[in-house]
Parts: sequence; C-alpha cells; structure tokens
Amino acid sequence: TRRSSDLRTSGGNQVHTHSTAVDDSIETDMEQDSDLIIRETIDNERFYLVYQPIVNLKGDKSEQYEILLRITDAGGNVILPGQFISIAERTGLAGEVDRWVINMAFETVQEYQPENEATFFIKVTGASLADTGFVDWVGEKLKEYNLDGSAIVLEINERSALSNLIQATDFVGRMHEHGCRVALEHFGISEQAIQVMGRVPADIFKIDGALIGEMSTNKDVQAKVRTYTEAIREKEAISIAECVDDAGVLALLWQSGFNSIQGFFVQEPVKEL
Repeated sequence: TRRSSDLRTSGGNQVHTHSTAVDDSIETDMEQDSDLIIRETIDNERFYLVYQPIVNLKGDKSEQYEILLRITDAGGNVILPGQFISIAERTGLAGEVDRWVINMAFETVQEYQPENEATFFIKVTGASLADTGFVDWVGEKLKEYNLDGSAIVLEINERSALSNLIQATDFVGRMHEHGCRVALEHFGISEQAIQVMGRVPADIFKIDGALIGEMSTNKDVQAKVRTYTEAIREKEAISIAECVDDAGVLALLWQSGFNSIQGFFVQEPVKEL
C-alpha cells in the first residue's frame, strides 16, 4: 500500500510520449505471455491513479472527479488501461485489479474528504459484476476508510451490463444499500441501449465519447443523443457527455440537456487532485 501511495506523490503533470514500435512490442509481449505479465504487474504494483474533473452544466459547483488507472511495464512505459484490462479479463485477473483500484481510490477519498466535499467515479469491470462477494467487500472498505457511500459512484460499461443484465441489476440494487450510486459508461453504443436503461436502474448515464465526437457534423447522431438524454431525464437520472475535447460541441450538449461534461476540454487526467 505504501509503495502505491508513493506513486501518487512522485510528481505532478507529466507528459508520456508513446512510440508505435514500443506499443506494438508491449502488445505482442503481453499477448504471448499475458498471465505472467499481468501477474507481475499486480504483484509489483506497477499502477498509479490519475484524476479527471467532471463539470456540471447546470450551475452546480460541487466537485466531481473520475479516478482512472494507469499502468507501467517493467521498462517504465505507460500502458493505457484498455489494452491491459482486456487481457486481465481474459486471464481472470480483472477483478483483482478492480479491488486494487478501489482500495487506493478510497485512500485518496479519505485523504481529500475532510476538507473538501467531492464525488468520485471509479470504474469496475464485468468481472466484479460476476463476483458475488464484491459488493460486500466494497461495503467493508467503506467502513474501513470511514467513507459515506454517497461520495462514490461505481461505473460499469454498457457492454458488461448488456452481457450480464441480471447481475448488473442486482449490482445496482446492492450498491444502493451501501449508499453508493452506479453509472453506466460508454452508453449508447449498442442498439439495445434504451432496453438496457429500462432494465438496469443506474443513477447516471455517461454517453459514449464516439457519439459526442460526431455530434458537430452528424444530425442523425444529434437526434440519437437527444433521444438518450430525454430518456435519462424522464428516468430522473443524470447524463454526462464523455470525451468532450473542444468547445465546438458545447452548445449542442447544452441544447441536448446534458447535466455534466468530461474530457480534455475541461482537463486532461492528472496525478494530483
């Protein structure tokens, strides 16, 4: 735990450049010996957390942050989580990574909360939906760190929810018992998005960044997104636009009724809150 904490205090904003050759090499190595590499990465705690603000468009100035995972390989190269987590899911280790992230995220929240009120979004994988002991473990961690569940939003992605509708519905209900909210991220990418919304009683829906990126140039996408935000509003849930990278789409997001935005336009993920 201490080594992991040291990662967070090792510096502020840092720029990491990526070489295509290095990335290809990492991917090949990870695919060829994925069990060993994932296991060593976990055992050696080659993880750190970064934070990205979520900004309300309705005038609410309360602080919100998404906590994101970053991974380094043995050579110090940064591996973004998508590639790593997909392999961890195939090797059955994604749930262990989820627990590491939550444990360290709760430590961050505990350190930040005495002087600041904020909400923290934390991603979990489909592996944790299938883990019958996961929700109780989260509840124990909330008690261990003396945290109010209202400060925590756990995120599951639409794909995981669609593949595990019964488990996802149960997960939301049980997290509510601990006072936590649940968000569906990357929402709207499947044809069954509205059906998923009807089945999974999530509190927050984060519209997928690919749709947000197309809104400026595609009226069909604008209409689709507006359909989603209207359905979210009727559900009395919250809508967040993912991956807002420039100001050009802000007017459309406002007109579509989004509650909040997140993306590089607001701020890139950084190591310090």
